[in-house]
Amino acid sequence: MIHVVSDMEGSSEGSQYLEESGGQAAVDGENSNVEAKVLDWEEYQEALARFCGLGSLYIKARVKREALKEKLEAAIEVEKVALERADALEALQRGVQAKELQLKSLQDAICKQELARETEFFLSSAQALQISFKVLGNARGRLQVADGLLAGEGGHERLQKLYSLLSARRQRMVAQVASFYPLTSGPPVTSTEGTERGRTNKDGVPLTIAGLQLLEPGKKSLGHVKDKHANETSATALGYVGHVVTLVAKYLDVQLRYPIREMVSHSYIQDYSPAIEPPGVDAVTATVAPQYGLQKTVVEFPLFSEGQDSTRSAYGVFLLNKDLEQLLNHLGEESVGPRHTLLNLEKLLSAVQSWKYAAAATSV
Repeated sequence: MIHVVSDMEGSSEGSQYLEESGGQAAVDGENSNVEAKVLDWEEYQEALARFCGLGSLYIKARVKREALKEKLEAAIEVEKVALERADALEALQRGVQAKELQLKSLQDAICKQELARETEFFLSSAQALQISFKVLGNARGRLQVADGLLAGEGGHERLQKLYSLLSARRQRMVAQVASFYPLTSGPPVTSTEGTERGRTNKDGVPLTIAGLQLLEPGKKSLGHVKDKHANETSATALGYVGHVVTLVAKYLDVQLRYPIREMVSHSYIQDYSPAIEPPGVDAVTATVAPQYGLQKTVVEFPLFSEGQDSTRSAYGVFLLNKDLEQLLNHLGEESVGPRHTLLNLEKLLSAVQSWKYAAAATSV
């Protein structure tokens, strides 16, 4: 016989205490409701098998619990690390947001400064533009007044008429000078030796001024009476040319670069800035600007060859041709050459009396 102590109030899953035959059930004084139960051997084996199965299930459950515990601890550790990283990331995000806010505030400050600077610049530009508009309006008003004056009786039309009358007057005066010193063709010559080169027209006939012929500059005289007379004639002709050039320059209101001191056959031409002052040349002190009291030493070159160095007299004729070239350029014409005095003079007189000069005067 086997005695089994069982809980009267427990279920089939309650704890049981088994004893062998002859044993007594240890009963706690506090558990007075527990009583022994007598089982058969077969029932005992079934209960023992059931208890063994429950023990194995308990052991498996305990193993599973340990494994689950380890897994839970690992998961908790991972979660802890993840939470720490999340906290660190959140802290970084808060730092980034703080930096972004600081950067935004700096950008706003810079934008405000730039806006203030641009506003100040535009305000100053607007003020300058307003002043410019006022000045432009005043200038436009003055221009309208000037246009009204020019369009009136004493305006541009009257000025144009006066200029036309002045040009016609100049042409008449130059024509009178040309009649005083006519340029004509002398008798035909077979050789131009002794005459100035370039003084012949297209027919080979030499030109003369007031019937006087020019000699080639720098030609040495042999001392004959005929040569002396030819030199005097050429000097007189150069004096006539110098007089014509001076008068035409005054009529055209042109300041000659090389002024002429007129003394007919003993005329001189002045050079205020010679490149090289020849040795042994008598210099003349001339007043350059009387209003300022300025004086400058000038060098004079003769327009005659009697008793003069041939080089100096030839250079004087060259400077006379430069004066003719200056007047021709003033009229928009080109010079024939630096050694063609009478041809340049003829071209100058023709240019002043031509219709082109009158047309240029009326178009002003």
